[in-house]
Amino acid sequence: MVTTFEKPVQHIAPRSSRKRGDVSLSMRIQAEPYRVLYALTIPEYMEAWLKAPEADHCTCLSSDQFSNGFCVEVFSGEISQCHIYGHWLASTPEHLILSLKKSVCEGSGHSIVDFRLKYNQKLCTVSVAHRGIGNVNDAIWFSEMWEHSLTKMRSLLEGVIRPGDECSS
Repeated sequence: MVTTFEKPVQHIAPRSSRKRGDVSLSMRIQAEPYRVLYALTIPEYMEAWLKAPEADHCTCLSSDQFSNGFCVEVFSGEISQCHIYGHWLASTPEHLILSLKKSVCEGSGHSIVDFRLKYNQKLCTVSVAHRGIGNVNDAIWFSEMWEHSLTKMRSLLEGVIRPGDECSS
């Protein structure tokens, strides 16, 4: 099912903030809104653009733990660095809310990711607000992950591969 969206797009340059363990980032992407929604919500598509710090690649699969859930496994070489479990709490074409749990050897924490989409035909601005991150190190890690991941998503959806955005095998 393809839905047509007609709302104005504001130009917002990529930026991030690490105050109070929160991360915020906005990026404009030249792509149809339904393609951005698919990229954000379908695990097989997420795998193509997710780019974790100091990781070679990520795998993303649907998860039976939650309805509308997924599990991302982050690898450095053949070694698993962490798992990120997510499930969608709310989903509309303009607003997606995601619950995340990052699990690593030292522990795990729950956080909320709020995606806002503004669009007009083939332009889409994705704003990400990631709140409730448990510690400063995780806030830095997620800030880098969202910035690199949205940059890679933009490159893939716009059909332009930039240095550092190449897909790893």
